[in-house]
Amino acid sequence: MEVVVLAGGFSKRMRPFELKPVLTIAGKTIIDRALESWKGHNIYVVYRDERIKDYVKTEGVTFVEQLEDMPGTAGAIYSVKQYIKGNSFFVISSDHVLDPKIYEKMQKSKPNTVCIKRVNNPEKYGVVVLEKNKISEIVEKPSNPKTNLVNIGIYHFNRSIFNEISKIDISPRGEYEITDTLIGKNALIIEDEVWMDLAYPWELLEAARYIISELEPERNEGELIGQNTILGKVIIEKSARIINSTIEGPVYIGKNVSIGPYSYIKGPASLEDSVDIGIGTTVKNSILMQGTKAKHLNYIGDSVIGKHVNFGAGSVIANLRFDEAPIQPMNTRKFGAVIGDNVKLGVNSMIMPGSIIQNNTIIYPGQLYKNT
Repeated sequence: MEVVVLAGGFSKRMRPFELKPVLTIAGKTIIDRALESWKGHNIYVVYRDERIKDYVKTEGVTFVEQLEDMPGTAGAIYSVKQYIKGNSFFVISSDHVLDPKIYEKMQKSKPNTVCIKRVNNPEKYGVVVLEKNKISEIVEKPSNPKTNLVNIGIYHFNRSIFNEISKIDISPRGEYEITDTLIGKNALIIEDEVWMDLAYPWELLEAARYIISELEPERNEGELIGQNTILGKVIIEKSARIINSTIEGPVYIGKNVSIGPYSYIKGPASLEDSVDIGIGTTVKNSILMQGTKAKHLNYIGDSVIGKHVNFGAGSVIANLRFDEAPIQPMNTRKFGAVIGDNVKLGVNSMIMPGSIIQNNTIIYPGQLYKNT
């Protein structure tokens, strides 16, 4: 069995974070979490950014650079033509979080099958119209969707797809689109299993909740020191230390993480490797990426924090408007901030709801930061 993993996108909507497939949630990159469902098979990862190869930990992967003159999903698939030996193969995306049962169902499908999912917001995706369980029409992000069925980017193709791709024209947005080949293909409809197409940083929070609650087994391999309260599902990796603190799951605590004393972590929350949470700090419904420090009386709520961010003493993130109007662009009642890598927050700095802070920014002591 052969599987092609598409990892050639530029993740523009995920800024300030780059390379969406290699972002870590609960100790694993998004792409490795997808690849682990296909271990033992021949895996080809199609990439455009060389850094992808440095982050993938799954063994036995063949990396294929996407053809320069063929941008787009169809071009990425065509790039592996010389590698595919069998009569059929699978194609998956590297930046989706989903129930592995979807892959299991797809593996049982016949060639030339497209995986389709019923969703509540079809206008955000490629909407599919079926006729006798075959695709008769695909409309990208229509304002008035004809159905609630969408293409989720998982395919079982026959080798004939390479010939079909060679005949399509470049699209108005300058890419070779695989959707141009899907009319007449079979549909495998997924009803109940979870599927998340992660586009924006704030969508990582729901992915973290699902991964910690459903996909990761509970374990405690760390060190508990003093009087700690552990409630709900909590995953603690080796060499993590918790001192006189309260952890309310679902929470993931990575390797070499330090928490406490007198800290409060309320899930869903994912504290990746080497995060340092100190005295009197509260973290709620947030992701803190590798090496971030919040050591003195900080509040981090409903936020996505990048790598090696440093919170000065007393710096806080607000996550609710006084008028309780939806916070934009997240369009939710509660949201704190998206903070990029290597940001430094001075003592007693304040971050307003909905802020998006770029990599390497300095927030000075006592400064109030909000998007303009």
